[in-house]
Amino acid sequence: MGQKREYIPLGLDEVRQALLFIPADDREVWINIGNALKTEFDDAGWDLWDSWSQSSDKYKAGDAWKKWKSLKPGKVSIRYLDKLARNSGWRRERRELTPEEKQRLKAEAEERRRLVAEKVEADEAKLERMQLAVAEACQR
Repeated sequence: MGQKREYIPLGLDEVRQALLFIPADDREVWINIGNALKTEFDDAGWDLWDSWSQSSDKYKAGDAWKKWKSLKPGKVSIRYLDKLARNSGWRRERRELTPEEKQRLKAEAEERRRLVAEKVEADEAKLERMQLAVAEACQR
Protein backbone atom coordinates (compact mmCIF):
# COMPACT_ATOMS: atom_id res chain seq x y z
CA MET A 1 0.00 0.00 0.00
CA GLY A 2 1.44 3.41 -1.00
CA GLN A 3 2.24 6.13 1.43
CA LYS A 4 -0.55 8.69 1.76
CA ARG A 5 0.49 12.09 0.41
CA GLU A 6 0.37 15.02 2.75
CA TYR A 7 -2.37 17.48 1.76
CA ILE A 8 -1.08 20.98 1.15
CA PRO A 9 -3.91 23.55 1.12
CA LEU A 10 -4.61 25.36 -2.13
CA GLY A 11 -3.55 28.97 -2.42
CA LEU A 12 -5.59 31.69 -4.12
CA ASP A 13 -3.72 31.36 -7.44
CA GLU A 14 -4.26 27.60 -7.53
CA VAL A 15 -7.95 28.05 -6.71
CA ARG A 16 -8.27 30.57 -9.54
CA GLN A 17 -6.84 28.00 -11.97
CA ALA A 18 -8.90 25.12 -10.56
CA LEU A 19 -12.15 27.08 -10.90
CA LEU A 20 -11.60 27.27 -14.66
CA PHE A 21 -12.39 23.53 -14.74
CA ILE A 22 -15.65 23.71 -12.77
CA PRO A 23 -18.88 24.87 -14.43
CA ALA A 24 -20.78 27.43 -12.34
CA ASP A 25 -24.27 26.49 -13.58
CA ASP A 26 -25.35 23.94 -10.97
CA ARG A 27 -26.82 25.79 -7.97
CA GLU A 28 -25.72 23.19 -5.40
CA VAL A 29 -22.14 23.24 -6.73
CA TRP A 30 -22.26 27.06 -6.86
CA ILE A 31 -23.26 27.28 -3.20
CA ASN A 32 -20.78 24.60 -2.10
CA ILE A 33 -17.91 26.34 -3.92
CA GLY A 34 -18.93 29.58 -2.22
CA ASN A 35 -18.92 27.86 1.16
CA ALA A 36 -15.53 26.29 0.47
CA LEU A 37 -14.05 29.66 -0.51
CA LYS A 38 -15.59 31.42 2.47
CA THR A 39 -14.34 28.67 4.81
CA GLU A 40 -10.80 28.83 3.45
CA PHE A 41 -10.40 32.52 2.62
CA ASP A 42 -13.31 34.31 4.34
CA ASP A 43 -14.19 37.53 2.51
CA ALA A 44 -10.95 37.36 0.50
CA GLY A 45 -12.69 34.56 -1.43
CA TRP A 46 -15.53 36.81 -2.63
CA ASP A 47 -13.77 38.13 -5.74
CA LEU A 48 -12.81 34.62 -6.82
CA TRP A 49 -16.34 33.31 -6.29
CA ASP A 50 -17.96 36.28 -8.02
CA SER A 51 -15.62 36.08 -11.03
CA TRP A 52 -16.19 32.33 -11.34
CA SER A 53 -19.96 32.80 -10.90
CA GLN A 54 -20.01 35.17 -13.88
CA SER A 55 -19.12 32.25 -16.16
CA SER A 56 -22.73 31.07 -15.80
CA ASP A 57 -25.59 32.43 -17.91
CA LYS A 58 -27.62 32.42 -14.67
CA TYR A 59 -25.37 35.01 -12.99
CA LYS A 60 -27.01 37.99 -11.29
CA ALA A 61 -24.66 40.27 -9.35
CA GLY A 62 -27.16 41.17 -6.63
CA ASP A 63 -28.13 37.54 -6.07
CA ALA A 64 -24.48 36.48 -5.87
CA TRP A 65 -23.69 39.12 -3.23
CA LYS A 66 -26.77 38.26 -1.13
CA LYS A 67 -25.91 34.57 -1.27
CA TRP A 68 -22.26 35.26 -0.36
CA LYS A 69 -23.31 37.22 2.72
CA SER A 70 -25.56 34.34 3.81
CA LEU A 71 -22.90 31.62 3.46
CA LYS A 72 -21.60 30.19 6.72
CA PRO A 73 -17.91 29.25 6.91
CA GLY A 74 -17.14 25.70 7.97
CA LYS A 75 -19.82 23.87 6.00
CA VAL A 76 -17.59 22.86 3.05
CA SER A 77 -13.81 22.59 2.89
CA ILE A 78 -11.50 23.64 0.08
CA ARG A 79 -10.92 19.95 -0.63
CA TYR A 80 -14.41 19.87 -2.19
CA LEU A 81 -13.29 22.40 -4.80
CA ASP A 82 -9.99 20.56 -5.26
CA LYS A 83 -11.79 17.26 -5.90
CA LEU A 84 -14.31 18.74 -8.35
CA ALA A 85 -11.56 20.43 -10.33
CA ARG A 86 -9.46 17.25 -10.43
CA ASN A 87 -12.48 15.24 -11.57
CA SER A 88 -12.86 17.74 -14.41
CA GLY A 89 -9.24 17.47 -15.55
CA TRP A 90 -7.39 20.09 -13.50
CA ARG A 91 -3.98 19.04 -12.24
CA ARG A 92 -2.09 20.80 -9.54
CA GLU A 93 1.40 21.90 -10.51
CA ARG A 94 3.74 19.12 -9.48
CA ARG A 95 6.90 20.34 -7.93
CA GLU A 96 8.52 19.33 -4.73
CA LEU A 97 7.97 21.91 -2.04
CA THR A 98 10.69 22.56 0.45
CA PRO A 99 9.86 21.79 4.08
CA GLU A 100 9.82 25.55 4.68
CA GLU A 101 7.28 26.12 1.88
CA LYS A 102 5.07 23.32 3.19
CA GLN A 103 5.22 24.77 6.68
CA ARG A 104 4.47 28.28 5.41
CA LEU A 105 1.46 27.12 3.36
CA LYS A 106 0.11 25.13 6.29
CA ALA A 107 0.64 28.03 8.69
CA GLU A 108 -1.13 30.42 6.32
CA ALA A 109 -4.09 28.05 5.98
CA GLU A 110 -4.26 27.51 9.74
CA GLU A 111 -4.19 31.26 10.35
CA ARG A 112 -6.99 31.80 7.82
CA ARG A 113 -9.06 29.07 9.51
CA ARG A 114 -8.38 30.56 12.95
CA LEU A 115 -9.55 34.00 11.80
CA VAL A 116 -12.68 32.52 10.22
CA ALA A 117 -13.43 30.57 13.41
CA GLU A 118 -13.04 33.74 15.47
CA LYS A 119 -15.41 35.57 13.15
CA VAL A 120 -17.96 32.74 13.35
CA GLU A 121 -17.76 32.77 17.16
CA ALA A 122 -18.20 36.55 17.23
CA ASP A 123 -21.19 36.32 14.87
CA GLU A 124 -22.76 33.59 17.00
CA ALA A 125 -22.24 35.63 20.18
CA LYS A 126 -23.79 38.68 18.50
CA LEU A 127 -26.76 36.60 17.36
CA GLU A 128 -27.21 35.24 20.87
CA ARG A 129 -27.19 38.77 22.33
CA MET A 130 -29.72 39.92 19.74
CA GLN A 131 -32.00 36.96 20.43
CA LEU A 132 -31.83 37.66 24.16
CA ALA A 133 -32.66 41.34 23.60
CA VAL A 134 -35.65 40.42 21.43
CA ALA A 135 -36.86 37.86 23.97
CA GLU A 136 -36.59 40.42 26.78
CA ALA A 137 -38.42 43.04 24.70
CA CYS A 138 -41.23 40.57 23.98
CA GLN A 139 -41.72 39.93 27.70
CA ARG A 140 -42.42 43.59 28.43
